Amino acid sequence: MTIGVDDVDRQVAVLKQRDLDVEAVQDTPGGFRIAAISDPAGNIVTLAQDLGLNV
Repeated sequence: MTIGVDDVDRQVAVLKQRDLDVEAVQDTPGGFRIAAISDPAGNIVTLAQDLGLNV
């Protein structure tokens, strides 16, 4: 599942404060800034911020 957010870095900081293990934030060639978190069952949630680039 992908969830759109306004600020990936801020959301990652909140999750880390709650002791959740979040992957490193990455910028994609398509103009998104993303970070993913998974649960023990292997479900993955990706946080995505649209950087507004017309790539």
